[in-house]
Amino acid sequence: MAHLPVASNMLQKRWDQRAYQMHVKKRKAMTSGLNTKQSKSFLHIKVNLKRLQNEEEKQASIDYENRILLAKLSNVLRSNGQLDNWNYDHELHSQSLNQRNLENEKDKIQEDNQRLLRKIKKSTSWYNTDKCEDDFLMHNYYLDLKDSTTKTTVLGGRAVEKEPFIFHSADRPQHDQEGNERLNCETIGEDDIPDMNDLKITSCAKKIRKGPPRLPVLGMERKKLMKKKKKEAARKVLHYDAKAEAVKLFKSTKGMGKTESVVIDTLCKRTQTQRQLTKAKFEEQFGLKLEEELSPQLDDDYCVLVKALLTSEHDYDAECLQKALKGHGPFVETFIEVLSTQNNKAVYAIKESYFARYGMMLEADIKAEVRGQLRHLLHALIKGERTDSSIIDTEAAKKDALRLKSSPESTRWHINAGPMSDMMVTASWDHVDSVLQEYEVMTGGSVIKEFEKSLLADYKDAMISLVRCLRDCPVFLAEQLHKNLQPNGDEMTVLRIILMRSEIDMPMIRKAYKKLYKETLMDSMRKNLPLTCSKALVQMVVLHGTPKNNPPATREEEVET
Repeated sequence: MAHLPVASNMLQKRWDQRAYQMHVKKRKAMTSGLNTKQSKSFLHIKVNLKRLQNEEEKQASIDYENRILLAKLSNVLRSNGQLDNWNYDHELHSQSLNQRNLENEKDKIQEDNQRLLRKIKKSTSWYNTDKCEDDFLMHNYYLDLKDSTTKTTVLGGRAVEKEPFIFHSADRPQHDQEGNERLNCETIGEDDIPDMNDLKITSCAKKIRKGPPRLPVLGMERKKLMKKKKKEAARKVLHYDAKAEAVKLFKSTKGMGKTESVVIDTLCKRTQTQRQLTKAKFEEQFGLKLEEELSPQLDDDYCVLVKALLTSEHDYDAECLQKALKGHGPFVETFIEVLSTQNNKAVYAIKESYFARYGMMLEADIKAEVRGQLRHLLHALIKGERTDSSIIDTEAAKKDALRLKSSPESTRWHINAGPMSDMMVTASWDHVDSVLQEYEVMTGGSVIKEFEKSLLADYKDAMISLVRCLRDCPVFLAEQLHKNLQPNGDEMTVLRIILMRSEIDMPMIRKAYKKLYKETLMDSMRKNLPLTCSKALVQMVVLHGTPKNNPPATREEEVET
């Protein structure tokens, strides 16, 4: 609707606003003509006394009937009943008239099942993978043989190699009004057309003729060859590059690659020195802690393994001794294995590492946790005053054995008094072993049997373990591995022995294990070790346990170097 013209737009606007405000005020002041308030409520309507009375009477009737029923049930439970209507024979035996036929049918089904089970167990697979592999190799051999005897024919014996021709937008075919292609000849000059004399004439490359292919190895020989190659691949040590391996570990922590495989390749297959170099390079290059970065990507068993691999040798020895003192793992075997295979420098390094890690001297901790002759034995092992010479004085060994024999039986094997006190502190382990052998010659009996009769508790186990370790350390460790690979064994002991002895005498331990138990150590670990990191431990045994041309260095020699 068109508005009429006004004399002043400003005045008209003000009048319109005033009219609109008056309209809003009137609309707000308007009231409803209907009464929408809630009606008045009365008390006798809210509280229906008659309904409440009916509900109370109904509940009282229900309670009365329940009491009567409860009295009847109580009477039934207290009494044996008035009629002897218990038919026990009916409950024990089914009264079906077809019972015999049902039993015969059941027996027949069981016989059929047993027959089918025997047939399934005797049946063998008709799918022979070895034959398929041999057929595949022979097929490839025939293809290579055909390829080597087939001649290659080239037409003309020559090939023309033209120079590359570059097309520009103006050289592309254009379309006329009728849609036919035509070449823009105006843009092509005489100089743009290549001369035929400039074309390069080259002789065609002749195919290299190879000799006839070799006949593939088939059958059992092929399987033996594949097994040999697999073993060689497992034993092969790749070139070590600390920077490259640090990068591999960093990528695995970020989800690029399988972390377990990277840990095996970069940590388990390396020596202790190389692992420490990789750890230092990782922290230097990325500014991160390697163990903290790997932990979220691994399970608990692998975390324990990685922590042990990244710990220095003496720190790990100190950690094992502290756990054994606090009751985590075998106590006697751990101390004997760690301390009886070290020289004085290694013992001092272990004690310093123990104090740095736990703020307490190892001697004080042993004194607080151990009592009796075992405490004196452990104190003698950690003094670090032992002669490191491997030269055995036969006359001195006989004299010490004679003194040992002539001493009283009650104090003969006491460490704090008698001939054993000086010998266990200052004499070399070779001299101690020689003395015990001379003692056996003089007495005509076994030292171990005498320990079993005269010594008690942990001290007896410690002395027996010490003698076995001195006589043949690889055999002793092989026995410990076999013992802890049983269902009730300690898996951490297996891990500790493999980590501590992998670079020292693992080939001898493998040989002793196979000789004792007619089974390789790797097969036993695969079958009996419940740890998820068992594959990594097996790889360490395979790689570090392979006999080399040079004899394995002892732990004392490694510490000296």
